[in-house]
Amino acid sequence: MNIPTGLYYRAKCIRTLKTIWDKKSTKDYIIDSCRRSSGNIKPIVVIKETTKKADCFIINSELDGFEEHHDIIL
Repeated sequence: MNIPTGLYYRAKCIRTLKTIWDKKSTKDYIIDSCRRSSGNIKPIVVIKETTKKADCFIINSELDGFEEHHDIIL
């Protein structure tokens, strides 16, 4: 599976825009990637296009969804 357009892997996080994050295929790709290798488990920084603010998510312990995180340093 190819990396979805608009999903950028960095050394310590994954960065994307909210419109990309809201697609089920993007979340499915990240979940599959994390299941393949624990080295792929990184926080996901989601930037809202309209407000230019960001939310941070990390995959849950079951590797089947995401949890929102606040007040963490990346």
